[in-house]
Amino acid sequence: DEADPLRTKDFIRASTYRATEGFPALVEFLKYGGFIYLDAPTSGSGNIHWRVVAATCVSKRPGMGMLPFGSREPLSGAAHRELTSQHRWHPVILGRLQAAHLYAWICPREVIAGQHLGGLYGALAYLLEDGQAWVF
Repeated sequence: DEADPLRTKDFIRASTYRATEGFPALVEFLKYGGFIYLDAPTSGSGNIHWRVVAATCVSKRPGMGMLPFGSREPLSGAAHRELTSQHRWHPVILGRLQAAHLYAWICPREVIAGQHLGGLYGALAYLLEDGQAWVF
């Protein structure tokens, strides 16, 4: 489908990693996750179209980029309970984050249990094995 922004060729072309570097970016995206950045929607023929402007994927390959984190802040107990009740915690599958065993994506500008957590671009909450929870 021409309107599908995740067509394989477009995704790999827009990806920050290139298939020629080894493991194809699309496979890493599907296996480990990542982020896709879209431009403003356009409409035509009654359909809304989004164009991929950039994409990144989480990679287990050493030296293949970093996901930058800002300063951390503690996650309140109420926000932790709300994320739990909404089934938003997911297991951490990358060994590089060994201290954390669960994570949750926080949407941009999202407020959870009265705590402003999402920031301008979204955030990640991590539940550490020692019971502490932080938002980055």
